[in-house]
Amino acid sequence: MDLNAMEYLLTNLVAVLFPSSGDVSKPGKNIPFGTLTGMAITSSISLLIIYLFGFSVMKETLLDDRLILATVSWPVVGVGYAGICLSCVGCSLQSLMTSPRLLSAIASDGFLPFLSSFSAHTEQDRSIGSPLALWLTCFIATIPCLAKYLDNLTEVVAVLFLLMYFTVNVACFLLSSLRSPGFRPDFKYFR
Repeated sequence: MDLNAMEYLLTNLVAVLFPSSGDVSKPGKNIPFGTLTGMAITSSISLLIIYLFGFSVMKETLLDDRLILATVSWPVVGVGYAGICLSCVGCSLQSLMTSPRLLSAIASDGFLPFLSSFSAHTEQDRSIGSPLALWLTCFIATIPCLAKYLDNLTEVVAVLFLLMYFTVNVACFLLSSLRSPGFRPDFKYFR
């Protein structure tokens, strides 16, 4: 196995897991189980792909063909391109549905007064987010699309996701360390 090819795959194969469903019946049980299961499945598939490509594809091909999965897809060559497009559309719709709801929920809490215009006023706004929050989300999402090379944004997006997860972990650590009475995680392996 070519170690340079393995190193190339390991440094360029990134999967971002983002559990975004707040509508589950038992969030304290289902979200941790779903997150850990998704991470295990994604990691297993990614390692399998790394080893298979490391054993079977030449280094020059890995360096030159950025869409190698779509190129070697089986049984129909090119079905990978459809998968890439569907995956992008699915992630976009998922973010478009959850981001306005999150912005509306933060605005409705009143913690940041300058966001009060994005708060949910009606029951329908609470379920889908306020229309103003949806428009702001669409505007923010279209700004990066004006960039000439979208590949340059992947590092920024990855760092922002890592920063978000870091902040959540620090908040959980501090709430647990300070023994906050309102912080009662249901996940039994939290500590």
